[in-house]
Amino acid sequence: MLDGIFDKLDKLYQTGDHDGLEAYLKTLLLSMEINDEETRPEYITLQSELAGFYRGVSRYAESAEVYSRILELMERRGSADTAPYANVLMNCAGLFRLMGEYEQSKAMFLRAKEIMERAPDMDDYAYASVLNNVSLAYQESGELDKALECAQAGLDIIKAGAGSEHETATALNNLAAMNIRIGRLGDAQALISQALELYDKMPEANVHHAAALSTLATVLYLQKDFDAAAVSFQKSLILTEKFFGKNIEYAQCSRNLARVFEAMGDIPSALRSYSVATEIVRSIFGHDHHKTAEYRAEMMRLETKLPE
Repeated sequence: MLDGIFDKLDKLYQTGDHDGLEAYLKTLLLSMEINDEETRPEYITLQSELAGFYRGVSRYAESAEVYSRILELMERRGSADTAPYANVLMNCAGLFRLMGEYEQSKAMFLRAKEIMERAPDMDDYAYASVLNNVSLAYQESGELDKALECAQAGLDIIKAGAGSEHETATALNNLAAMNIRIGRLGDAQALISQALELYDKMPEANVHHAAALSTLATVLYLQKDFDAAAVSFQKSLILTEKFFGKNIEYAQCSRNLARVFEAMGDIPSALRSYSVATEIVRSIFGHDHHKTAEYRAEMMRLETKLPE
């Protein structure tokens, strides 16, 4: 059942048909509910796909609602100490990280890791995934040594055979990002080059390719190779929009591109990129949110640098 469903979901993602994808998932779920099939594992899987879709397109409130519903359902079934529960909890924690709720996100990631470590149904790939996500939580809290340790451990497990080329490339990107944070630009560039080599060999565009291009662009920016950084950020924007539209990652990438343009002395282009980023953030978080205010403040700073 699920193989055919995932094939169709992949095609909808590849074509950027967000409305069609959402409608397809909701139709499948409604059909299962009408037939009293909520107890089937496939129901949880499809709910998780819907929550992940909402998270990807930055519809955070809807994503949180679905994740909450999944976790409650699994708890009622006595599945709170299983690897599948930990996996859902990990994805929900990723949502809270995107929302800027870093302490709650970190607590959920660590709980998922603890459940995974003692779960009888744990598999190596699931554990590698949770390690990579815990590394992101440590990165947000400034615990960079722990972040690097978890990212390296996750990559080692995947390279040992637990994951596919997709997972290997994602883990390489995570570790590259950690190395950027601690100033090891040479190591970061080597790691992200390996990831991009894997993505370039894949027969179809991959949703995580955009993140790797953004990581490469960050390395190039820090190395003051601004022309190359701008190209890489622009490629990342194209892929991000293809898969998820103009979501929070699109806004963050636009902001980073603006910083590249500013470093090049092209203030009008920097302002245009910041304007796009600010409008996306406002549409997601609202006019009065601190993130929106942060982006608006950067725009005002740039406006003072415009030539008379």
